Amino acid sequence: MYMKRLLKYISWVLILVCIFSLVGCGNRFTRSPSKSDINIMRNARGENAVVSSAKSEASQVGIEIMKKGGNIIDAAVATAFALSVTEPDASGIGGGGFMLIRFAQTGEEIFLDFREMASENATDDMYQLDEDGRVINDEQTIGGKAVAVPGEVVGLLMALDKYGTMSRGDVMKPAIDLAENGFLVTNNFAKIIRDEIDKVSRFDETKKYI
Repeated sequence: MYMKRLLKYISWVLILVCIFSLVGCGNRFTRSPSKSDINIMRNARGENAVVSSAKSEASQVGIEIMKKGGNIIDAAVATAFALSVTEPDASGIGGGGFMLIRFAQTGEEIFLDFREMASENATDDMYQLDEDGRVINDEQTIGGKAVAVPGEVVGLLMALDKYGTMSRGDVMKPAIDLAENGFLVTNNFAKIIRDEIDKVSRFDETKKYI
């Protein structure tokens, strides 16, 4: 149930929220961090643990998870799902990733590889290339042929189930809340939305939601 809700809101509601914030609300929802904000973030310290990510909202999610008694894996997975909402252009359930875990007491190291993979029917000649091996027509890199099979969700949940202590529902709830209730859209995020609207609008199914 939680996975379906998260997929639903991240995929569609988030796009609508961001676009309507950009188009209808102007600069009130688009602000880059000030220099003082950046300095505070760069000089942050933790007595017992540190959560660092590309978005302050996602980092805060990880901190709150640990405050509730979760371990570092619970916090990392919750932070990653939150990033899927707040930074979908660079992180998210449509892609994949790596996770390196080291247990302090034993020194044991675990490496998880859940990067996305080409689909079963992909071939090495599915794109038209020039003499230098570059794609001739950029249109070939937009749409179904440009999409790999995601590994993010299965990788994060595998880490959570094996090394975490909290339930999937508790760990995913902060990301669902961000998707449902919204978050501050930065200038950079707003620019990315503007740049990608035309591409997304080419496809009938996605165009329904924009």
